[in-house]
Amino acid sequence: MTAKSVATPSSQPVKLLTPVLEPASKFPHAPTTLKADEQAFLKTFQHLVKTDTANRNIANGWCYAEYPCNPISNIATAELHSSNGMALSAITPAEATDLLNLLLKTKTVDFKPSSLYEGFTTSSLMTNKAALTLYGLATSINSSVIAGAVFDLYKIDADSGATNAVRGVQVENQFTLCLSPHGAESKVAQNFCLGEELNGALPPKNPLWDCGKAGSA
Repeated sequence: MTAKSVATPSSQPVKLLTPVLEPASKFPHAPTTLKADEQAFLKTFQHLVKTDTANRNIANGWCYAEYPCNPISNIATAELHSSNGMALSAITPAEATDLLNLLLKTKTVDFKPSSLYEGFTTSSLMTNKAALTLYGLATSINSSVIAGAVFDLYKIDADSGATNAVRGVQVENQFTLCLSPHGAESKVAQNFCLGEELNGALPPKNPLWDCGKAGSA
């Protein structure tokens, strides 16, 4: 499967996130250092995540015993900038809340045929601070399923460092998801969300569409 690459002068590296896989029953407890807005965010949306404590789940970021995460495969992060090269802040819990609330306003998310991947479908959603891009095989997916995956992806990347964009694959329902700041340079953001390097080059092993074991690179 070959995507239509988008040319861009950017050469910043995409970072693959190495997951820590543990049974949910062995997750560390949420630290007391979590800020009030972070705790409120976790408590508000954790009901979207249906975890099996017997399974091995990702324990990165904000994936705690109280707020476990389901596996997301092939996770990568990047630092995106605006079209004039200005730095963009990472998506805050309040901004992620706005995106999730908008996503949950409808029962399902409708997908349309992708012009970049033949046979695949795509959907997107945007607030004034955050953008969500989806690729899959379905014509529609339950909004709560997508919201749960977005919530988990955000939690997994919460402490990954100085990055403001994250992508991954929800293998069970066969869709990819990509979170990026609103206002990011469109060609670079598209490359990242397609599973490419920021300059449009394909990585040696495509971490977006190689949907194997959860968390594989």
